[in-house]
Amino acid sequence: MLSVVFTLALAQTANPYLDLARAKARELKFAEAITQLQVAKQVPDLEQAQRLEVFELLAKCQIAEGNRAEADAAFSELLAIDPEHELDRDSTSPKILTVFDAVKERLFPMHELVALEFG
Repeated sequence: MLSVVFTLALAQTANPYLDLARAKARELKFAEAITQLQVAKQVPDLEQAQRLEVFELLAKCQIAEGNRAEADAAFSELLAIDPEHELDRDSTSPKILTVFDAVKERLFPMHELVALEFG
């Protein structure tokens, strides 16, 4: 009986760890969110949109915890999946944007130059 309930719960949510991480981040419990995100990123068959969200939220939580190197690593993994990924510049803190932009520039140094020449 318990396994049926657990199976039904998993069927309703593709990644319950991501759901819990979102809730913890909203509560400003960033360390707890990071723990859940570390598990969430290991869920097999994770849809690309969710995988991107996991790494973006992980980077943001790492920044909130003062873990710049870990945030860089999370943004690097995100950009490896989707090199064109952008953060919402209207709702994202400048501190987070600074880290994201630095990682993107390090990974794709010509990206900014091309944008300036053809933008």
